[in-house]
Amino acid sequence: GFTPCGSKVDSVYLTVTAAPEAYAGEDYDICEGETYEITDALSTNYSDILWVTFGDGSFDDVTIVNPVYTPGPNDIYAEAVILTLTANGNGVCESTIDEMLLTIKCLGIDDNLISSKVSIFPNPNSGVFTIKIDTEIVDPVNIRILNSLGKSVYSSDNVKLINNKSLNINIDVDGGLYYLHIENDNYSIVKKIIIK
Repeated sequence: GFTPCGSKVDSVYLTVTAAPEAYAGEDYDICEGETYEITDALSTNYSDILWVTFGDGSFDDVTIVNPVYTPGPNDIYAEAVILTLTANGNGVCESTIDEMLLTIKCLGIDDNLISSKVSIFPNPNSGVFTIKIDTEIVDPVNIRILNSLGKSVYSSDNVKLINNKSLNINIDVDGGLYYLHIENDNYSIVKKIIIK
């Protein structure tokens, strides 16, 4: 204080709580008729966790980190489903969310080879990007882009893909995770797109 006043002291107790972390695991492929145990999912610093899906399958326990998911008929028909892990924080900490894509189809050697030759750039992007196919697919394909809820935000049917074909895409959507589907009667390829 100013002379001749002495000093005064006060204090506040600040509690720092670790924020929750959620990792739903890597994207994975299974065959029709199989279940999937999410063994690589991780979560820390949470009060409780919850698994959800917009598909019609089911978890054996939605409150554990590594549940088993059984795809439903619509999941199998769509050939993919998004599984979302939410970790609720302790105290004042907000929730953390992560998701993974479970593809439900047996991929043969040809499918894997073609999938490895499909690229998206830039990725992440602002909604303007290029799809490049470094191989030839003889039959026309349908191209769809779905949001994390499974809603289509872009579609183009009967597209003929030839060697070194590039497709320029421009979509006006909110930022987030999207999924590119390239499919016909012989192939089904799914790629992640991150839009900022």
